[in-house]
Amino acid sequence: MAVLFTVVTLTTAILAGSLGNSGLLATRTAQASLASPERGDAGLQVQTRLGDDFATQDGIARDALSKAFYPVEVETWTTLISEPFSVDGGRLVAWAGEQYAPGNLEPTEGTWPASEAEAALQADAAETLGLGVGSELTVGDHSLTVTALWRAADPSAGLWLDDPLVVGGTDRSASGPLIVSAPVVESLGSPYVRWVSLPDVSSITAQQLGLLAERAGQAAEDVKAADVSGRGLVVTGDLGPTVEQAARDSASGDAFGFVPVSVLVLIALVGLTQVAGLLSAARERETSLLFARGASLRQVLASTL
Repeated sequence: MAVLFTVVTLTTAILAGSLGNSGLLATRTAQASLASPERGDAGLQVQTRLGDDFATQDGIARDALSKAFYPVEVETWTTLISEPFSVDGGRLVAWAGEQYAPGNLEPTEGTWPASEAEAALQADAAETLGLGVGSELTVGDHSLTVTALWRAADPSAGLWLDDPLVVGGTDRSASGPLIVSAPVVESLGSPYVRWVSLPDVSSITAQQLGLLAERAGQAAEDVKAADVSGRGLVVTGDLGPTVEQAARDSASGDAFGFVPVSVLVLIALVGLTQVAGLLSAARERETSLLFARGASLRQVLASTL
């Protein structure tokens, strides 16, 4: 009985460990898939014109995105984006947002802006436009001094959604971005406001992938329903397809994980059968004596079980 109990205990522990490790591996696979540099656009981006009340507009959009993704945790960043404007050497675009700070951006030259009269320019854009640290720019009603040149600390980070301006300093319409304060962007005609939502990869589990894919498809519709500007929205980003692919990868991993668990179960059943057979053989004389003294088959089976 002690041997039988030990076999059952060890088998149960091994099965529990195998299944737990399989679940942990599936979660790590899902997280690695979402965080892969090859999937830099695995996010949801919503862009529209800036409204009359930016604080209210931003609050409505963020609330709609948060509710749309619930219970999956997402992080949302807000960016103000100007229309391209002319400078000596070409056209430039200005951005403002709390995510554009040292840590996400690395200064390659100069010191980071410390006031509304200072700005930081993407290094490749500066080379294209012939600008550098110390250059003076007139942006709307503001006179700005470029105090720093920068590049993204991690150009493949999901935060940037493979934006060509961040990665290479230029797109088909302008160069930049020039990082400035929010009032500077707001003073430039009719700027845009952009929200980028990314799932908290560190908290995603394999079981949440299907839900996240569903929520990603619904989030854009919920923001449109909230009518944050009344001037139409542009939705980009491949969060939905990326999550669906991650879910398929996770399911494939689970299918392969079933094989070793099945083999372990089979080995355990064979082992338990052998131990039970040995136990039965060791008690053969006692069983015969029980039958001789009038025990029924049901009584013997009950005691054996």
